[in-house]
Amino acid sequence: MAESRESIKRRHRIYKERYPERVKESNRKYREAHPVERKERRPDAERFLSKVDKGESCWTWKGWIDGWGYGKFRYRGRMMFAHRFSYMTYREPVPDGLCVLHRCDNPACVNPAHLFLGTQGDNAKDKMAKNRHTFGEKSKRSKLTLDQVMEIRRSTGNQRLLAEKYGIRQTTVSEIRNGRSWSRAIALATGGTP
Repeated sequence: MAESRESIKRRHRIYKERYPERVKESNRKYREAHPVERKERRPDAERFLSKVDKGESCWTWKGWIDGWGYGKFRYRGRMMFAHRFSYMTYREPVPDGLCVLHRCDNPACVNPAHLFLGTQGDNAKDKMAKNRHTFGEKSKRSKLTLDQVMEIRRSTGNQRLLAEKYGIRQTTVSEIRNGRSWSRAIALATGGTP
């Protein structure tokens, strides 16, 4: 009968415990007989620049890009934003709690001249001021179109029935009618100010 895996593992463990010097010597001989060629690792800045297309203005990241269009770069064993690495390398270290923001609004840009430091709040204000955030129909989570929202605002019918008709919650209908939801999209669509 063949020996089970557990039995083999147990036998190897006992051997290692009883004869540690033999195991070390055996491992040393194996490493000498089978050397591993280690590649010379390129400096981080060199690896980084090999993935950058330096245009007249923006430096476009040609490496891995996430779902939001931001470049990602492996640094010291972990992934980080490519624009953050660029700022750290070519400008100054990034203090804890601060973000690296873009002046050019191109998420794939890693040109240090286009980057500046700010808080998460600064980032949100910048996004709102430049109208780059998703709201209304542009939002991936949106279940309604602007026309449907306008219809809900004009209607005087039962909120529960409207919610069932559009596949949303009754509270969403109430928020649309009271101007707590979709107000920015409606204002932009009707020519008002958000």
